[in-house]
Amino acid sequence: MYVADDAPFNANGSGPNDAPPAPDMGIYVESSGVSVQQLGEVRVDQWAAGRFVGPRLALLAKIVNQGPAGTAEVDLVSLCSGSGCTATTQPVETVSGKYPQPSLILLRQVAAA
Repeated sequence: MYVADDAPFNANGSGPNDAPPAPDMGIYVESSGVSVQQLGEVRVDQWAAGRFVGPRLALLAKIVNQGPAGTAEVDLVSLCSGSGCTATTQPVETVSGKYPQPSLILLRQVAAA
């Protein structure tokens, strides 16, 4: 079930809700006890996965559009922790296909013993 703040919902569980997301939905970073919104949400269920990869960097996977001809994208996001700054995104991978569902698998190189 997908529920939006304005009460419309899709109870069949088959996909994202068509209702617009609430203005405060999106990606947040907490800094010194304060949550700072980094990126808004264009539609419910836009963001699929995320992982910090550095002090102010994150990889975020999002569904750009869903459906038989959908697109998913992984972005490198430069985060900001203060007011007045804006997070910046750099697409690093885009995939198109039928109902794409992005996820992140992070690999780490291990030094030979």
